[in-house]
Amino acid sequence: MIAGFIEGRNERSYADSDVVRSDVERKFEIVGEALRQLARSDLGLAERIPRYRETIAFRNLLLHGYAAIDHQRVWRIANESLPPLPSAVAAFLRDMTPRED
Repeated sequence: MIAGFIEGRNERSYADSDVVRSDVERKFEIVGEALRQLARSDLGLAERIPRYRETIAFRNLLLHGYAAIDHQRVWRIANESLPPLPSAVAAFLRDMTPRED
């Protein structure tokens, strides 16, 4: 996902690549939209995802504020805030999967 797009890059190489920046921003939009829909349908489940509100707000900024996108901020969030998300979602999905006994 997003980690794959930025793997092996530094902030400069990220900033210099329109394609990579666009890919990362699009994936953040998708994640934020998925969390927005989850919060609408089941707030209790959404609250199990760390920083889900901030992720939705970030999605809104990316989607509606193209002129104001701070690429340094996107880079920082991708490297600092994003890493815990996959393990949280994996745990969430494990809990949601019916167990065969």
